[in-house]
Order: sequence, then C-alpha cells, then structure tokens
Amino acid sequence: MSRRGANVGVIGLDVCSRHIAAVQLTRDGEIAAAARFSRVETGLSLSARESDRIGEILDRQGFRGKQVSVGVPDPDLMWASFLLPPRSSGAPIESLAVAELASNAGLSADQITAGCWDTPDFARAGEQTQIVAVGCGNDKANEFLEPLDQAGFDIVSLYPRPCAAVAACEPMVASGGGLVAMIEIGDTGSAPQLLIAGLPIYHRCTSEIGVDHLLDDIEKRLGFDRMSCEFLIERMNTPSGLDTDAGWVLVEIARLISTYLDTLSDEIHTALNYASYCYPHVTTDRVILFGQGARLPGVREHVGQQIGHSPMIATPSRFATCPSHVAHIADDPALIVALGLARHRGEP
Repeated sequence: MSRRGANVGVIGLDVCSRHIAAVQLTRDGEIAAAARFSRVETGLSLSARESDRIGEILDRQGFRGKQVSVGVPDPDLMWASFLLPPRSSGAPIESLAVAELASNAGLSADQITAGCWDTPDFARAGEQTQIVAVGCGNDKANEFLEPLDQAGFDIVSLYPRPCAAVAACEPMVASGGGLVAMIEIGDTGSAPQLLIAGLPIYHRCTSEIGVDHLLDDIEKRLGFDRMSCEFLIERMNTPSGLDTDAGWVLVEIARLISTYLDTLSDEIHTALNYASYCYPHVTTDRVILFGQGARLPGVREHVGQQIGHSPMIATPSRFATCPSHVAHIADDPALIVALGLARHRGEP
C-alpha cells in the first residue's frame, strides 16, 4: 500500500466473522474510500495470509497508508456496569471499576486495557456511583492484532465496536436528553446498545440472533446454498424483485424473515424495558438499526410495528459527505462501525 497521504486519516477496519468493512475519511470528514468484502476464512481471528489479503484489497480499493483503527471483536469485549461508593467518599472509582471488570474475567487489572464513565442520573443508584466499564484483555488484544502487525499495518488503536458505532452516528445520538437505542444486526449476533445524552448505559451481544441463523433456516427449509439465499434476499430489496414464478419462494423467505425479526424485536424490548426500570423519567427519542441485517427487506417497518418506535437505518451517507466514487457503497449499514473507527483519533 502507498504511504499515507496528508489529506486522509486512519483506516477504520471492522473485522467480522464473514466480512471485512473499511472506511477512510479525508481531513475534512469526507469519505475518501469505503469497502466491504467477504473473508476467505470464517471466525474472528485473523491469519497472516488473510491479513496480507486485506492489505492488497484495500490498496486496490483506493485506501491510502497503513494506519488503522481496529474494532475489538465482540467476544473479546468486556462490558459491565457497577454500583460503587459515591465520589464524595474519595474512593478511587475508576480504579475500582477496572479492577471489578478484570475480576469478572478472572484477570487482574494490569492484564486488561479499559476505560469507564459515569452513567447520567441513574434513578436507582441513590448516593452510589453508577459506572460503566469497558475493556479487553491484553493477551486477547495482542493475539488478535499480531497478524495485522506482521502484515505491515500500523495499528493506531483498538477500540470497542459499540463505541465506534456511537462515534459514527454523532451528533444524532448526542442531541437531546432522551434515550437512543442502537441495534447492530450482525452476521453472528445482534447487539442492542442504549445511550442517554450520548453516553452508553447498556450493551448486550446476543449470538443467537445473527443473520447467519436466518440464513441457516432458509437453507434448511428451501435447500439452497448460502450464496443463493443471500442473492434471493438481496433481490427482494430491488424494485423489480424476483420473477413471479418464484412467488412461493418469496413467501417462505418472507415468513422466515418475519419470524427472525420477531425474535430480534423481543431482544430490543428487553433492552428498552431495562431502560424503563433504571430511568423511568426518560423517554425513547429514537431507535437506530445498522449492520448486515439492517438490509433485510421490511426490517424497518416490522421492527417499528413490534416495538412501537419507528427506527431509522444508519448508513455512512447519513453522517458523512459521500463523493460519487463511493456513493454506490455509502448506503450500506454494515459500514457504520468502520466509519466510527475511522473517526476515532486513537485516544485510549
């Protein structure tokens, strides 16, 4: 890859189980390059071979430089909230939170890298401090990043994927004092996240509700291979759709998608009920969907009907200027995390 240009920032690199997503911005915040491509190996770990392939593809797609901000894989992300002594007590709140987070994973505080923040106006905390702590084990991080390092990438930061999604959607998630629900519908799981005044207060990754499970069901029911299933779903999103002779196929796929979205809506309900319990005075301002599953036909209408809030689909084109050469991909909601990583400046 060429040397990093003076007018572009780091590459936001989002490694998912089946796809790689990447976004690079100009210094003015315009999208300079964007790409999403399938992986040759499944799973969240990277090999040296695939890391080299990532570099080659990014070079061909017009990315410049090798500085990357990478998302922490969801299984390696440590996320918890704690009730700790009031700040007026003088207790080292942040140190206690990091120690508790590490202890939950059977580690010591010096074996993880973590950050934390107070949650706003927690109604049931009393005089205690409600704090969210997020981190990753150092050994896990080194193991994940080593193949990228060996492939010549300059790793500027390893950043939590949920926080990157928040960075991508600013200032929408930071405006107002109400609740914002952000739901990633990914390949291998869904991840509802709740925010108040732009601060995350809840995150839960559910591996049972990934798009892969829907595709597995379609494969078993209709006997198609995975690529054919993805093609049929994608064609359902086009104005022309499919040939009318395939009507029975469409009906069955639509039924399976509806069942899948019912399950997803139940998970969103669980998150919103948590918010109602902890913050009874806060109303829901907006619901945002992103990720691979946000491309499913009818997802916005179905989820909106089930949860009583009309969601929006987050895409890079909503939050960044998109020149014509990236317009064809800038409407992909699976690029949101990569966009947020590209906006991350590398702070701890």
